[in-house]
Amino acid sequence: YLYGCRVGAGSATPLATDTALQSSVAYTNVDVDRTYTYSNTSPYWSAIIVTWRFDTGEAAGNLSEVGIFYDSDPGSCGSRALILDEFGDPTTITVLSNEILDVTYEARTYMLEDDITGSATIGEDEYDWTLRGALVAGGGQYGLFAYGASSQNGLTPCSGNIDTITGEPTGKGDYLAYGSVNSYVSGTYKRSQVFEFGLERNNFDWQSLFFQTVLYTGFLGPTFQIQLDPVLEKTNTKVVTLLLEVSWARYAP
Repeated sequence: YLYGCRVGAGSATPLATDTALQSSVAYTNVDVDRTYTYSNTSPYWSAIIVTWRFDTGEAAGNLSEVGIFYDSDPGSCGSRALILDEFGDPTTITVLSNEILDVTYEARTYMLEDDITGSATIGEDEYDWTLRGALVAGGGQYGLFAYGASSQNGLTPCSGNIDTITGEPTGKGDYLAYGSVNSYVSGTYKRSQVFEFGLERNNFDWQSLFFQTVLYTGFLGPTFQIQLDPVLEKTNTKVVTLLLEVSWARYAP
Protein backbone atom coordinates (compact mmCIF):
# COMPACT_ATOMS: atom_id res chain seq x y z
CA TYR A 1 0.00 0.00 0.00
CA LEU A 2 1.75 3.19 -1.25
CA TYR A 3 4.85 0.99 -1.40
CA GLY A 4 7.31 3.01 -3.46
CA CYS A 5 8.04 5.84 -5.88
CA ARG A 6 9.59 6.03 -9.36
CA VAL A 7 10.78 9.06 -11.30
CA GLY A 8 11.29 9.14 -15.03
CA ALA A 9 11.93 11.08 -18.21
CA GLY A 10 8.59 10.58 -20.00
CA SER A 11 6.41 13.43 -21.24
CA ALA A 12 3.20 11.66 -22.34
CA THR A 13 -0.04 13.03 -20.88
CA PRO A 14 -1.01 10.92 -17.82
CA LEU A 15 -4.03 8.64 -18.29
CA ALA A 16 -6.17 6.84 -15.73
CA THR A 17 -5.16 3.59 -17.43
CA ASP A 18 -1.40 4.13 -16.92
CA THR A 19 0.24 1.25 -15.04
CA ALA A 20 3.89 2.29 -15.52
CA LEU A 21 6.07 5.32 -16.16
CA GLN A 22 6.82 6.10 -19.78
CA SER A 23 10.58 6.10 -19.18
CA SER A 24 11.65 5.07 -15.66
CA VAL A 25 14.96 6.45 -14.35
CA ALA A 26 15.04 5.51 -10.65
CA TYR A 27 13.01 3.75 -7.95
CA THR A 28 12.92 3.87 -4.14
CA ASN A 29 10.79 2.32 -1.42
CA VAL A 30 12.51 4.24 1.38
CA ASP A 31 9.90 6.47 3.00
CA VAL A 32 11.25 8.99 5.49
CA ASP A 33 7.89 10.29 6.65
CA ARG A 34 4.34 8.91 6.73
CA THR A 35 1.67 11.22 8.15
CA TYR A 36 -2.06 10.68 8.67
CA THR A 37 -4.43 13.65 8.65
CA TYR A 38 -8.09 14.46 8.03
CA SER A 39 -10.76 17.13 7.62
CA ASN A 40 -13.28 17.57 10.43
CA THR A 41 -15.58 19.73 8.30
CA SER A 42 -17.28 19.21 4.94
CA PRO A 43 -15.91 18.00 2.64
CA TYR A 44 -14.80 15.24 4.99
CA TRP A 45 -11.70 13.27 4.05
CA SER A 46 -8.87 11.20 5.46
CA ALA A 47 -5.39 11.42 3.98
CA ILE A 48 -2.04 9.64 4.02
CA ILE A 49 0.98 11.81 3.19
CA VAL A 50 4.17 9.89 2.35
CA THR A 51 7.64 11.25 1.57
CA TRP A 52 10.02 8.94 -0.29
CA ARG A 53 13.76 9.64 -0.52
CA PHE A 54 16.17 8.95 -3.37
CA ASP A 55 19.62 8.92 -1.78
CA THR A 56 22.58 10.92 -3.11
CA GLY A 57 22.80 10.44 -6.87
CA GLU A 58 20.13 7.71 -7.08
CA ALA A 59 17.80 9.89 -9.16
CA ALA A 60 20.50 11.80 -11.05
CA GLY A 61 19.40 12.98 -14.49
CA ASN A 62 16.69 14.97 -16.21
CA LEU A 63 13.27 14.12 -14.76
CA SER A 64 9.81 14.97 -16.05
CA GLU A 65 7.43 12.34 -14.61
CA VAL A 66 6.73 10.69 -11.26
CA GLY A 67 4.63 7.72 -10.15
CA ILE A 68 3.48 5.98 -6.98
CA PHE A 69 3.60 2.16 -6.92
CA TYR A 70 1.94 -0.62 -4.92
CA ASP A 71 4.97 -2.94 -5.04
CA SER A 72 8.39 -3.11 -6.67
CA ASP A 73 6.96 -4.22 -10.04
CA PRO A 74 7.48 -1.41 -12.63
CA GLY A 75 3.98 -2.21 -13.91
CA SER A 76 2.21 -1.61 -10.58
CA CYS A 77 1.82 2.16 -10.90
CA GLY A 78 -1.30 3.44 -9.14
CA SER A 79 -0.79 7.16 -9.79
CA ARG A 80 1.31 8.87 -12.48
CA ALA A 81 1.86 12.61 -13.02
CA LEU A 82 4.08 14.95 -14.98
CA ILE A 83 6.37 17.23 -13.00
CA LEU A 84 4.93 20.76 -13.14
CA ASP A 85 6.41 24.22 -12.66
CA GLU A 86 4.96 26.95 -10.45
CA PHE A 87 2.46 27.85 -13.20
CA GLY A 88 1.13 24.28 -13.48
CA ASP A 89 2.87 23.56 -16.78
CA PRO A 90 4.91 20.39 -17.50
CA THR A 91 8.61 20.91 -16.92
CA THR A 92 11.90 19.05 -16.53
CA ILE A 93 14.08 19.19 -13.45
CA THR A 94 17.72 18.18 -13.27
CA VAL A 95 18.98 16.20 -10.28
CA LEU A 96 22.76 16.23 -9.91
CA SER A 97 24.94 13.29 -8.85
CA ASN A 98 25.58 14.88 -5.45
CA GLU A 99 21.91 15.68 -4.71
CA ILE A 100 19.17 13.92 -2.72
CA LEU A 101 15.60 13.94 -4.08
CA ASP A 102 12.50 13.78 -1.85
CA VAL A 103 9.04 13.14 -3.34
CA THR A 104 5.90 13.77 -1.24
CA TYR A 105 2.53 12.27 -2.19
CA GLU A 106 -0.87 12.80 -0.57
CA ALA A 107 -3.65 10.23 -1.06
CA ARG A 108 -7.10 11.37 0.09
CA THR A 109 -10.22 9.34 0.61
CA TYR A 110 -13.38 11.48 0.56
CA MET A 111 -16.28 10.34 2.72
CA LEU A 112 -19.83 9.78 1.49
CA GLU A 113 -21.90 12.84 2.46
CA ASP A 114 -25.05 12.37 0.34
CA ASP A 115 -27.61 9.59 0.80
CA ILE A 116 -27.98 6.87 -1.82
CA THR A 117 -31.28 4.99 -2.03
CA GLY A 118 -32.49 1.80 -3.64
CA SER A 119 -34.39 -1.41 -3.07
CA ALA A 120 -33.49 -5.07 -2.64
CA THR A 121 -35.27 -8.39 -2.34
CA ILE A 122 -34.35 -10.45 0.73
CA GLY A 123 -36.13 -13.79 0.81
CA GLU A 124 -39.63 -13.12 -0.44
CA ASP A 125 -39.80 -9.53 0.79
CA GLU A 126 -38.88 -6.22 -0.83
CA TYR A 127 -36.92 -3.68 1.22
CA ASP A 128 -36.15 -0.04 0.54
CA TRP A 129 -32.71 0.99 1.73
CA THR A 130 -30.87 4.24 2.36
CA LEU A 131 -27.07 4.19 2.34
CA ARG A 132 -25.31 6.93 4.32
CA GLY A 133 -21.73 7.59 5.41
CA ALA A 134 -20.95 7.01 9.08
CA LEU A 135 -18.39 8.43 11.52
CA VAL A 136 -17.03 10.63 8.72
CA ALA A 137 -15.34 13.12 11.07
CA GLY A 138 -12.19 12.40 13.03
CA GLY A 139 -10.19 10.65 10.33
CA GLY A 140 -9.08 7.03 10.37
CA GLN A 141 -10.90 5.99 7.16
CA TYR A 142 -8.42 5.41 4.36
CA GLY A 143 -8.25 4.40 0.69
CA LEU A 144 -10.59 1.77 -0.65
CA PHE A 145 -8.59 2.17 -3.86
CA ALA A 146 -5.89 -0.07 -2.38
CA TYR A 147 -7.85 -3.29 -2.04
CA GLY A 148 -11.51 -2.79 -2.83
CA ALA A 149 -13.54 -5.40 -0.97
CA SER A 150 -11.55 -7.08 1.77
CA SER A 151 -12.19 -10.39 3.49
CA GLN A 152 -11.86 -8.48 6.77
CA ASN A 153 -14.80 -6.13 6.09
CA GLY A 154 -17.48 -6.37 8.77
CA LEU A 155 -21.27 -6.06 8.86
CA THR A 156 -23.35 -5.45 12.01
CA PRO A 157 -27.18 -5.59 12.18
CA CYS A 158 -28.71 -2.89 14.40
CA SER A 159 -32.07 -2.47 16.10
CA GLY A 160 -31.95 1.35 15.88
CA ASN A 161 -32.17 3.82 13.02
CA ILE A 162 -29.21 5.29 11.16
CA ASP A 163 -27.77 8.58 12.45
CA THR A 164 -26.27 11.65 10.78
CA ILE A 165 -23.09 11.13 8.73
CA THR A 166 -20.94 11.88 11.80
CA GLY A 167 -22.74 9.22 13.88
CA GLU A 168 -23.69 5.55 13.64
CA PRO A 169 -26.76 3.37 14.25
CA THR A 170 -27.82 2.41 17.77
CA GLY A 171 -28.60 -1.05 19.10
CA LYS A 172 -25.73 -2.92 17.48
CA GLY A 173 -25.84 -6.69 17.37
CA ASP A 174 -22.98 -9.13 16.73
CA TYR A 175 -20.30 -8.01 14.29
CA LEU A 176 -19.78 -10.44 11.40
CA ALA A 177 -16.38 -10.20 9.72
CA TYR A 178 -14.62 -12.19 7.01
CA GLY A 179 -17.48 -12.40 4.56
CA SER A 180 -16.73 -14.33 1.38
CA VAL A 181 -15.24 -11.98 -1.28
CA ASN A 182 -16.09 -12.62 -4.92
CA SER A 183 -13.38 -12.35 -7.58
CA TYR A 184 -12.61 -8.95 -9.07
CA VAL A 185 -13.47 -8.45 -12.74
CA SER A 186 -10.87 -6.20 -14.37
CA GLY A 187 -12.12 -2.75 -15.33
CA THR A 188 -15.35 -2.86 -13.29
CA TYR A 189 -13.98 -0.96 -10.22
CA LYS A 190 -16.27 -2.89 -7.89
CA ARG A 191 -16.28 -6.07 -5.84
CA SER A 192 -19.02 -7.94 -4.03
CA GLN A 193 -19.00 -9.76 -0.74
CA VAL A 194 -21.38 -12.26 0.89
CA PHE A 195 -22.28 -12.17 4.60
CA GLU A 196 -24.24 -15.08 6.06
CA PHE A 197 -25.97 -14.79 9.44
CA GLY A 198 -26.82 -18.26 10.76
CA LEU A 199 -29.68 -19.43 12.93
CA GLU A 200 -27.95 -18.45 16.17
CA ARG A 201 -26.90 -14.89 15.24
CA ASN A 202 -28.60 -11.51 15.72
CA ASN A 203 -32.14 -12.73 16.28
CA PHE A 204 -34.03 -9.45 16.55
CA ASP A 205 -35.70 -6.93 14.24
CA TRP A 206 -33.05 -5.32 12.01
CA GLN A 207 -33.81 -1.63 11.47
CA SER A 208 -30.39 -0.84 9.99
CA LEU A 209 -26.92 -2.20 9.15
CA PHE A 210 -23.45 -0.90 10.02
CA PHE A 211 -20.78 -1.69 7.41
CA GLN A 212 -17.08 -1.24 8.25
CA THR A 213 -14.52 -1.68 5.49
CA VAL A 214 -11.05 -2.86 6.49
CA LEU A 215 -8.05 -2.56 4.18
CA TYR A 216 -5.99 -4.90 6.30
CA THR A 217 -5.59 -5.66 10.00
CA GLY A 218 -5.66 -2.45 12.03
CA PHE A 219 -6.15 -0.17 9.01
CA LEU A 220 -9.74 0.95 8.43
CA GLY A 221 -11.47 2.06 5.27
CA PRO A 222 -14.69 4.12 4.94
CA THR A 223 -17.68 3.27 7.13
CA PHE A 224 -21.34 3.19 6.12
CA GLN A 225 -24.81 2.80 7.65
CA ILE A 226 -27.85 1.40 5.85
CA GLN A 227 -31.48 2.02 6.84
CA LEU A 228 -33.97 -0.77 6.05
CA ASP A 229 -37.70 -0.25 5.43
CA PRO A 230 -39.54 -2.26 6.61
CA VAL A 231 -37.52 -3.85 9.42
CA LEU A 232 -36.01 -7.24 8.67
CA GLU A 233 -37.39 -9.75 11.18
CA LYS A 234 -34.52 -12.14 11.99
CA THR A 235 -35.41 -15.22 14.09
CA ASN A 236 -33.72 -18.50 15.03
CA THR A 237 -35.52 -20.17 12.12
CA LYS A 238 -33.96 -17.90 9.48
CA VAL A 239 -30.54 -17.77 7.84
CA VAL A 240 -29.99 -14.33 6.27
CA THR A 241 -27.50 -14.04 3.40
CA LEU A 242 -26.65 -10.54 2.19
CA LEU A 243 -24.63 -9.54 -0.87
CA LEU A 244 -22.89 -6.15 -0.54
CA GLU A 245 -21.01 -4.51 -3.38
CA VAL A 246 -18.15 -2.02 -2.90
CA SER A 247 -17.23 0.33 -5.76
CA TRP A 248 -14.63 3.06 -6.06
CA ALA A 249 -13.78 5.96 -8.37
CA ARG A 250 -11.56 8.98 -8.78
CA TYR A 251 -12.95 12.12 -7.17
CA ALA A 252 -12.23 15.78 -7.88
CA PRO A 253 -13.54 18.03 -5.07
